[in-house]
Amino acid sequence: MKSNYGLIPSCDDRKDAVNSIARLYGVSPHHVNEITLRNWPDFVDWEDGVSPFDNAELLNWLFGRALGVDWKCEITMACFYHRTRYDGCASWFENGILDAKPGAIKILDSIRAHLSNENFIKAKQCALANIEDRDQGLGYVGPYAFNTYAEAKGAEVAGLYYDVPEFLTGHRYWDPEFSEFVSQVFVTHLKPAIVKFVAPVVCSEKYVASLWHHLYRSDFEMDFIPLTHSKASGEVPAANLIKIFDL
Repeated sequence: MKSNYGLIPSCDDRKDAVNSIARLYGVSPHHVNEITLRNWPDFVDWEDGVSPFDNAELLNWLFGRALGVDWKCEITMACFYHRTRYDGCASWFENGILDAKPGAIKILDSIRAHLSNENFIKAKQCALANIEDRDQGLGYVGPYAFNTYAEAKGAEVAGLYYDVPEFLTGHRYWDPEFSEFVSQVFVTHLKPAIVKFVAPVVCSEKYVASLWHHLYRSDFEMDFIPLTHSKASGEVPAANLIKIFDL
């Protein structure tokens, strides 16, 4: 998978976040490192438990002042990170990342050979009922994803563990023992992965603030607790997939 979106911001790691921020602000990575690392400006101090990263528009403008530039947030597309499982072959994603219902059917079909016909039918019925109940007819589309690779990798810290499909976890439609049985089939036969993809940005100011927040947590050795878990704006076509990270 190869990207045709050279100027699209992303956050594979600290270096990637620095380079993305530098391009967005029109400065060199050296200048971004100068105002971060151990020399963060005072306006990022936490006061009375209130995070300065909550006011994204002001924060990004203040960083622009610190870098000596006039900040204008003009991004419309960015990279996101989706946690999933697959069979280890890139061809798995030849149709991109699917919406909840077709995605559930596809991944269940992939383990059908390891389930009895009765268990397969039960799993499929329960999965689709769970998805329908969760969405409440609102027509949600597109995968859940994070703004940064570190958040996707550490998703289980916030109870967002995607080593098995979410339709198997924590819902009243599932018999816990049956859910655990099907989960183990996924774990045994499919590989965990994070898929990096390009999609429209719902709130560009918040996205940029999440890059700064990644640097902050990295520099102060804080846990990468997922804070940007959100629904993408639609199914992701294969052309928008950038990279598969095996876990």
